[in-house]
Amino acid sequence: TILAALEKAPPRAVIAVPEGVHRGPFVVRRDVMIKGAGPTKTRLSGGGTDPVIVLAEPGARLRLSGVAIVEGAAPLGAGLAILDLSTGAARAIGLTGAGVGRVTAEVVS
Repeated sequence: TILAALEKAPPRAVIAVPEGVHRGPFVVRRDVMIKGAGPTKTRLSGGGTDPVIVLAEPGARLRLSGVAIVEGAAPLGAGLAILDLSTGAARAIGLTGAGVGRVTAEVVS
């Protein structure tokens, strides 16, 4: 599973994800890349009730390629969240970019 791969991956690992809808949340604790088969084929989902991706450690970094992020929900309304698991504090991430290509993420609150 993606969750198991994220837990076992060494820093800077590339995690290949097959076609399909994959249910998160996906907890990222180090620098990794998730690479799918294309945004119309590989979807990472929060099921409408959870964040899709959680950056849960200082220095955690995630690069995405060939995936769509869908049906995300987080404490501040985002599909991506940075959570401090020791305090429960959350920050939303704003995404900018249009269409297929490079998307920039930044902490907005």
